[in-house]
Amino acid sequence: MICPIYVADELTDGTWSKPISFLGGYLPRHNVRFKVNSKEQGTAFVPWQGSNLQDILCVQKQRTIGNDNTVDYHNKCLQICEDAHRLHQEN
Repeated sequence: MICPIYVADELTDGTWSKPISFLGGYLPRHNVRFKVNSKEQGTAFVPWQGSNLQDILCVQKQRTIGNDNTVDYHNKCLQICEDAHRLHQEN
């Protein structure tokens, strides 16, 4: 087992060169030691047959909603539409 403190102290120099070099030698030895052959031939991957992944995979950020139902995001003011959970106030 590799001690994270050893890795942090001995393998970092402010760049990625030492960690990448270490992993280049370590991973093949690790794979030989812990490799388990599968019981079945072929791949376990199957094609996606669900809805559009762009509708599912998204970035969620916490934001504060203003009294005018707007949110600031990346220097843009976005308006939140009225729905059953958020009513717009009339002036």
